[in-house]
Amino acid sequence: MKRHKDASILERHESIDPTSEISFETQYASNSSLSHRKSLGQFFTPQELSASMAEWVCSINPIEVLDPAVGTGILLKAIENLLPNSHLTGWDIDASPLEYAKINLAEGANTTLIHGDFLESSFHKKYDAIVANPPYIRHHNLGYDFERFSFLTEELGNIPKTANLYVLFIGAILRSLSDGGRASILVPSDWLNSNFGIPLKSAIQRLGILRRIVYFPNDTMPFSDNLSTAVILFLENTNSNSPVELISIDSSHSSNVLSTLGSSKIHPEISSSLRMIKIEDLDPKEKWSSIFEGNTSVAQEGWIPLGDISKTKRGIATGANDYFLISALSLKSSGLNKRRSRKCVGRAKDVKGIIFSEENFSQLEKSDAPTRLLDLDSDFVEDSKYIEIGIQRELPSRFLLANRKPWYSQEIRKPAPIWVGVFGREGIRFIWNKAGVSNLTTFHCLYPELSDNECGALVAMLNSSLLQKWNSRTERSYGGGLQKVEPRDILQMYIPNPKLLSSAVLDQLLASLEDSDALHKGGSPNWRMPIDNVMELTQLKK
Repeated sequence: MKRHKDASILERHESIDPTSEISFETQYASNSSLSHRKSLGQFFTPQELSASMAEWVCSINPIEVLDPAVGTGILLKAIENLLPNSHLTGWDIDASPLEYAKINLAEGANTTLIHGDFLESSFHKKYDAIVANPPYIRHHNLGYDFERFSFLTEELGNIPKTANLYVLFIGAILRSLSDGGRASILVPSDWLNSNFGIPLKSAIQRLGILRRIVYFPNDTMPFSDNLSTAVILFLENTNSNSPVELISIDSSHSSNVLSTLGSSKIHPEISSSLRMIKIEDLDPKEKWSSIFEGNTSVAQEGWIPLGDISKTKRGIATGANDYFLISALSLKSSGLNKRRSRKCVGRAKDVKGIIFSEENFSQLEKSDAPTRLLDLDSDFVEDSKYIEIGIQRELPSRFLLANRKPWYSQEIRKPAPIWVGVFGREGIRFIWNKAGVSNLTTFHCLYPELSDNECGALVAMLNSSLLQKWNSRTERSYGGGLQKVEPRDILQMYIPNPKLLSSAVLDQLLASLEDSDALHKGGSPNWRMPIDNVMELTQLKK
């Protein structure tokens, strides 16, 4: 199945002004909806990055140049400016931006633009150079059967079904690049830290084609209308053991500097950030973002992976939160039995601080927040009436519920002693669930094999600036300071072993946890300070 198209927004030539000082990308963006562009993974390449990507491939004087997701043609235009006699080929599944590309590139003898899906092409032709900013679409929204792309396993190995669409494009690019050819590819950086990126990292390592990689941290987002951080891969299709050049960009670097990233000579402004690394020294199973962030050292003696003492699970997935998680008042007005419901928290905003007590839950319930997770039973009249309401809403046809028997049943999940925030902008929040209530997927569940006091001490340490910084290598960055952590990532975090802490240190950590909790609930930006002070004083520092 091809990715869906939206012909309804196809622009007429009259809407394109080739004489305007406004770029074709801006013109197209103003004439198409953001939702449409996001549905097709369209995030246009900044001008300065286009210039650097073009310079990299043009240095070998290519004859045949490809952009497999050409959009309005900004990358091929940058090639045309440097090598006007090269033959340019551009593909795009969306006809609308192609209308702009036809004018931008003056389609003729040296330019071929194809309205179609490059991933559906035969890949018979090889190209001397390929430039690409491939579509960025998460696996949930793909319309592809991955079995149909098994031919790409020669390049990438087994492609996980959780892979983003751009991973398939990278595989197709590797397949289409001629011997000795060059490619520059702008993609989000989440593959560096994601499980779906492991085959890609293994392929890069095996093929020996990576010459330079430029990393854009959270505060230097190349995509103006997307939250993702990014990297540019500079590839050369010759197997080499030469070290890879690593460059990390910060917000102080000017557009003039960014336009030189593909140059053979590193600009003096970024030469200080240049590092060299042997690709064989990198483990594909590790998070590669740490090599740019200077976090590659080994944890000190006595630190252990959190997985040595704990297990994790995701929160409860209901399939219809607004139906299954209701307030105590709604529970009563619906005539449902309170004893057939579970105390539960489903929204991150309902949990303040880093300790969630029974008193906090009681206050939340009094505020008429959704705190009751329904465990319905059709044998009871009241439940049957409520089940019928769900049927009228067509809930049984939803994907998650359609695969559950009966559809209104709930997952059995023991309340977790510690909740882990899935997302965070200033680190990941760990919460001591002293109320012993259940949680939905807004939090992950952490089940440590510890005593109550050791559990509280663990929460304190995990919220410390020290462990937040050290364990940032296990998180996935989505730009704008947004981090995400997955259940399996949590187990890779390194911690001082709580079982080896003295009673005095445990007491100090518990006291600091309460102080930091009070500061967090009071809105203080320095809420970690009490915990950080104890980590410093007790020498639980790295």
